[in-house]
Amino acid sequence: MKKIFCFALSVLMLFVFASCGNTPVEESSDKQSLPLSEIMAKIESQITLPAMISLSSADLSDFYGIEETEYSEFCVSICENSLQKDQIIMFKAADESYVDGIREKLNTIRQGALDETENYLPEQFDLVSKSEVRVNGLYITLFVSPDLAAINEIFDNSI
Repeated sequence: MKKIFCFALSVLMLFVFASCGNTPVEESSDKQSLPLSEIMAKIESQITLPAMISLSSADLSDFYGIEETEYSEFCVSICENSLQKDQIIMFKAADESYVDGIREKLNTIRQGALDETENYLPEQFDLVSKSEVRVNGLYITLFVSPDLAAINEIFDNSI
């Protein structure tokens, strides 16, 4: 009886291990997204940024109309010098229903920077013109920087 039970168990285990080996694994399921604060730290360690100011959740509500209920995580840094438009803006929406609203508000921020610089600061206007609001699942970003491609790469590899 024991021999039959052991044989049946070993055959069952063989099928279990064989089926596990043939199951394709999606990359995204193995990969864990870093918190936005850690992504910001990576950006700061790899990219030379001008002096930046980090905004609080109260600032986001007051200046941009983005309320705490709309996101689960954020990291927003803007250039101290108001004549420079460098910005690192990252949000993780609380759920899918908030993604379009946050995207719209970031597009408004981008358009405001374009309007401010168009006739007065041509270099900054070009910098903002190259930026875009990007959405990847629940993540919404706006990066304005001369190192835009490198920042996008750091972000994309971190989520």
